Amino acid sequence: MIGHTLGSEYLGEGARQEMLGADKMAEQIASDLHRDPQPVVGVYGRWGTGKTHLLNLLGNKLAEMGFLVACFRAWEYEAEGDLVAALLRVLSDEASYPFNNPNDTAPPQQPFFPDSETVRELTKELITEIADLAPGGGIVRALWRARESERLQPPPVSVETIRHKLERLIKAITGDNDNQRLVVLIDDLDRCAPPNMVRMFEWFKNHLIVGRRVTYVMGLDHRMAARAVAGHYRDYLGGAGSEMLDYGYRYLDKLIERDYEIQPSPDSEKMALERLKNISSSVVGINGIGEWTRRELGKDFPGERYMTRLLERVPALWTPRVMIRVLGTYIMAFQAIKEQAEKERSLLDNDLKPAFPVWLFIISSLHHLFEPNRVESFVRGVGRATALEEGREVTEPENMDGLGYLLGELEENDPRRSLIDELNKRHPPMIPADHVQYLYRVVKEKTPRSLKEKPIL
Repeated sequence: MIGHTLGSEYLGEGARQEMLGADKMAEQIASDLHRDPQPVVGVYGRWGTGKTHLLNLLGNKLAEMGFLVACFRAWEYEAEGDLVAALLRVLSDEASYPFNNPNDTAPPQQPFFPDSETVRELTKELITEIADLAPGGGIVRALWRARESERLQPPPVSVETIRHKLERLIKAITGDNDNQRLVVLIDDLDRCAPPNMVRMFEWFKNHLIVGRRVTYVMGLDHRMAARAVAGHYRDYLGGAGSEMLDYGYRYLDKLIERDYEIQPSPDSEKMALERLKNISSSVVGINGIGEWTRRELGKDFPGERYMTRLLERVPALWTPRVMIRVLGTYIMAFQAIKEQAEKERSLLDNDLKPAFPVWLFIISSLHHLFEPNRVESFVRGVGRATALEEGREVTEPENMDGLGYLLGELEENDPRRSLIDELNKRHPPMIPADHVQYLYRVVKEKTPRSLKEKPIL
């Protein structure tokens, strides 16, 4: 079976999702498609913002409204070398319509497609013609077939030919009812190699948009897509980086008639804690990670307000998948420290500084937001800033601009800059260098370790 629901890896269907606005947004998109259908619609969002979850909600709503809804997860077919051929195979397989077949284990009472034979035949013809147009080898195959059939010239494969056959295929899928519409949900196209992504865009532009009976809804990071387009046409454009990127955005604007962009929300902290109850049952009913930490410690801790400030003011943490991973790492590392404390009673009582939780949170955040080299540079830099003097840690960093500078420079529109800015504006309660390195090791290993072990940096 080729098709399946666009799997939401982290987000379920619980009521907690309501707070992120996904259900309301899916309702709006479905209503707009019903009232004013467009050939190509974009659901934009950065990695981990919940595009797949939103497409799942949208698929359910569209099916309830009478739409046929097919699912195409592009990344799964990239190894085949031709995403368009894979898309056509998906459209011709009833297993790719899970929202219209909620109980796909039951034997079918009647054929899913009104004209299944025509669907199969047209799909086969279209895939053959697409192969002839593929870069490298397609023309050779066409000429060889022409020679075998004793024809002097291969039959022409034109835009009109493919569009006409695709129109017939859509009609064979949807039936004679002109009001029956097909919506194709396309996910993970932005995870494909840039040449494959751009070639798919070109097929939409030139071949796949056929009338008002089919709509393609693409969930993708439009920033990555614009870069892929700009890179593909680099030699043609010959301009500066910003000019080429602007061309990429204008290319998408011309292709995608209507777009909706998922905005991250600080409410994702509560959603993440709900999702992480399988890691620790103690998060159930907790309003925030600071409250959870206090309960685990049995007391207040310095730096909780700083932790709360980061959660409220750093949008890079609000991305649902990032929030789940950061809090999941924090909880697992914290539990590893508590487990070690059962062997070393002094670990939490005397050895680790009381402000260690806020540093554990900072390092957990960096671990999932930045590449390892930057995080290690930060940890080393903090070590220099908290150098011990006569057995007493320095309570002010050497660089009075803050600690964010240790993470290096980022592009102006990079959402991680907000974390750097917060670290630069004010620093958390400082702890010794070896404590920072210890916490970094626990974050990476999530395994009980003694503070007395040699630091890894």
